[in-house]
Amino acid sequence: MNRDINRDLLVAPPSDDRQAQKDHDHRVGGFADWLTTTGRRFYQPDLDAYRDHLLKERKLAPSTVNVHLSTIRARYRVLLEDGTLRAALEKAMPKDSTAQERESEIGWHLNEIDQAINPAASRVDVTPPDIRHLQLTQEHVQQLLKRPGTDTLVGKRDTAMLALLATTGIRANELCMLNVPDLYYLYEGKPALHVPPGRGCTERVIPYGGLRWGLDYVNTWLEKAKIWEGPVFRGFYKSGKKVRPTRLTPQALDNILASYPIAILGTSVVIRPMDMRRAYARQLYESGLSLVAIAANLGLKNLNGVRDYLGPAVDVTRIPPSRKPSY
Repeated sequence: MNRDINRDLLVAPPSDDRQAQKDHDHRVGGFADWLTTTGRRFYQPDLDAYRDHLLKERKLAPSTVNVHLSTIRARYRVLLEDGTLRAALEKAMPKDSTAQERESEIGWHLNEIDQAINPAASRVDVTPPDIRHLQLTQEHVQQLLKRPGTDTLVGKRDTAMLALLATTGIRANELCMLNVPDLYYLYEGKPALHVPPGRGCTERVIPYGGLRWGLDYVNTWLEKAKIWEGPVFRGFYKSGKKVRPTRLTPQALDNILASYPIAILGTSVVIRPMDMRRAYARQLYESGLSLVAIAANLGLKNLNGVRDYLGPAVDVTRIPPSRKPSY
């Protein structure tokens, strides 16, 4: 069986939503290719094995793996319900078998597929133990910053992204939405980062303060990549040397972070942007900043979120500084 048979069967027909179609083709098409590469046929959707392939070989983030599996399950469900899989199985049955034998084997395969795509199966736990209050130390942050290396252009970009997450606490969407001028704002005459409006973003200005070193990494990336305007963080063409003109997506950021796990308490842990936000909030808190000021920098409208980021033993009576929140 060649790859076209699996792809023609599993990949959905063209859609008016080009981005949705692209995402679907990427996930389901990748699964169809994996089936063929591993010698499996369309009626053998071993999602447990594919889950392990995505996690261990492709090193995707657990949340991304769940998205891939969900898309594949949904596609198989459609093919089950509209009779496509039954028709394909009928064509695949041996010609010398009896009608009863064919029907029995088809029924068995359909039942196996139905069980394989059950949402309760092949699940990935996206919440490591105690991740809700995982507190990265500055040693953890420095360990993470060393992971990409700075010998390549890709390494410079990834180090710059990690450094900016660590020194501003911005969200994944906010990092991806940054344009070059956003890096060079002023707040009360001092250097600051402007977070632009957009989906998943809270517009605000974040003073760099004593954490301006993160911007140094970004400046090095921009200089080496020859980026003077437009999106700050972008993908690469396959060579890994030529920079694309379009901005990174949050999903791409998740995949990049999944490539740089660090050791915490003897366990390999993939760090997420939310973990970096917590580390940033903790650093500000330990430097003496009030919860109000921390909430302003993080783009939060109340203090409950800050307390959640910081965990227990937070001094809620700390007197806020004179400067106004920057949201």
